[in-house]
Amino acid sequence: MLGVFFALVAFVGILVLSRPQSTPTPEVSTTTPTVYAAVDIPLGTRVTAVMLRQQDTNNAERAATAFQSTSLVIGKIIRQSVVQG
Repeated sequence: MLGVFFALVAFVGILVLSRPQSTPTPEVSTTTPTVYAAVDIPLGTRVTAVMLRQQDTNNAERAATAFQSTSLVIGKIIRQSVVQG
């Protein structure tokens, strides 16, 4: 009788321990920081921080080639005219 009891306890323990653990799913962001021109920038101009602004943009509306940080653009020379926005 004692052996049946221990077998039952072991079976219940295995069921409890083998149950899949629930892990929280990471939240997916729907926006990404995007760099925009704050002013019109003529051809051949070296970009400064004053010429740029950064704002979050919906991923569905964001261009695939958009820059995510102003530090990637500052100091670069404009190869074609850029309009504000």
